[in-house]
Amino acid sequence: MLGIIGISFAILVLMIGVLGTIIPGLPGLPLMWLVYVVFGASTSWENYSLSVVIVFLMVTIAAYLFDYAATVM
Repeated sequence: MLGIIGISFAILVLMIGVLGTIIPGLPGLPLMWLVYVVFGASTSWENYSLSVVIVFLMVTIAAYLFDYAATVM
């Protein structure tokens, strides 16, 4: 069971990830995906399955590639 400190830390890092989608230089989506995976692993995947994490990974990679392509153009 994840304590209040762990959940608070996860929320804080997710907020930093949200800021990373706005502020250049912060890895927004990859950071949020990492928190998603760590939270799932620490709760023994009780809240969501591994297949959801894989789908979220594909969305994160696609968004990261679109962001890179927009920067190059």
